[in-house]
Amino acid sequence: FDPASAQKLGRMLGAKYFFTGKITGNDEKLNKMRRVQYSLFLQVTEVENGLIHFQDQVDRSKAIER
Repeated sequence: FDPASAQKLGRMLGAKYFFTGKITGNDEKLNKMRRVQYSLFLQVTEVENGLIHFQDQVDRSKAIER
């Protein structure tokens, strides 16, 4: 994500904000247990000035007995 390119593209499209994010996951196995971890990152950036209006990350983990 290049902020300078994002501003140019956003102006061409008439957009006011860019929403960017990332989802990651990890799966671990140990004996009869399996643990799954997920992470979601979200960011809202104003196109005109590059100001970040919102940014948050949420992590979830769950153990599953096999």
